[in-house]
Amino acid sequence: MLVDQWTEKVWTILQVRPKTVHDYKRLYKRHLQPLIGSLELDVVSSEQIQIKLLSLPPQTARHTLMLAKTIWREAMTFGITEKNPLTRVRTAPIQITPRKFLTWEEARAFSRPLIKKFAASAILKIHFSALRQNSFN
Repeated sequence: MLVDQWTEKVWTILQVRPKTVHDYKRLYKRHLQPLIGSLELDVVSSEQIQIKLLSLPPQTARHTLMLAKTIWREAMTFGITEKNPLTRVRTAPIQITPRKFLTWEEARAFSRPLIKKFAASAILKIHFSALRQNSFN
């Protein structure tokens, strides 16, 4: 069975939220379908998937791999294939860069002139927890 044919069936049998199916379809159409959509499930290699994942940003690669593993897991569950090329495929770790947020004192010092300026004409709402120091440079 072709990967495209199988994925059309997978969308209907997955027990996930509609938004998840929508996201899966988008990822498949954008990243996997051009590469493997016209191939038989049994001939897709781990190298093909790994090369594609290396070309993607880490977060996108992680989601795309998760989708591909779901497609093959369901194919194996339903007896469509006995081969899973993704058992040893990995993605790069996602790097999270810490950001410096304003302290309460910095936020108050920043907001005082604004409150004085706009107090007569409007109520100024500043969400102190969301203010990043870099936003004001």
